[in-house]
Amino acid sequence: MCGISLDLWRALRNNSQSPMPNPFPNTHKFVCKAMTTRFRVYIADEELRYARQGADATFEELARLESLLSRFREGSDVRRLSSLARGEAARVSTETLECLRTAEMVREWTSGAFDVAYASKGRRGGIAFTTESSTNTVRSTCDNLRIDLGGIGKGFALDRMAALLQEWDIAHAFLSAGTSTHLALDPPKGEAGWPTEFGPDDVPQTHVLVRSAFSASGTARRGRHVIDPGTGTAAQTRIRAWAWAETGALADALSTAFLLLPEAQIGMICRTRASVGAYLENAGGVFAPEDHSS
Repeated sequence: MCGISLDLWRALRNNSQSPMPNPFPNTHKFVCKAMTTRFRVYIADEELRYARQGADATFEELARLESLLSRFREGSDVRRLSSLARGEAARVSTETLECLRTAEMVREWTSGAFDVAYASKGRRGGIAFTTESSTNTVRSTCDNLRIDLGGIGKGFALDRMAALLQEWDIAHAFLSAGTSTHLALDPPKGEAGWPTEFGPDDVPQTHVLVRSAFSASGTARRGRHVIDPGTGTAAQTRIRAWAWAETGALADALSTAFLLLPEAQIGMICRTRASVGAYLENAGGVFAPEDHSS
């Protein structure tokens, strides 16, 4: 059970195994609540019993990841890291280390617009922690380390769940974390891809996914909840931002950063990073950012 209590796993399993209406024929849908949202797994072109077993495996992995990455879980890796003073270190799981390293990469790409350690105290030079892969160690470089993976954790979980499906030789699948982050493997046989909607609610547009991820951040539904790391206040730059990338973790983190960054900088990131793209929404509607760097 990967460290999950038997009662918790039974609850997850009982809540996640009823196939529901699906976008394509011969596609099974499974649902599980975790990380304060509903995760959905669509599996196409598989016999129902095997699809259910594969979904079971992904939801078990999801529960394990939540126990590591949630700052609200007593004893989680993130909870333990959020008690470190300058110079102190803690060993974490390989998954937590990978998620943190991806987060730091996006922080560098976005000049700090995405920052999982934005709430840390006493930072110097913009870096709040360092990682050591050989020992799975995270070391605080600030006076009081605070980690929040809310802007990347769901996308990271989708990546791990999709990898597990591929270990089961399940290739035709689509995974969602709520309505904000989606990850596609191969589409159902005979289909061009998995469609996702974006844009204003009254005029939705479609973005088709194949072996890629798509994520949204914004103020239209949840209000101004995204914090600008530079100011410590709620984001006010635009209404919504969408990002697509090769992994769920990257799409999740970049959509958060794209809510804050100037259009020209977003265009530059999309131009210089393979398989990264964006849509932005302001009062005038939805548009793709232009590269004003030249």
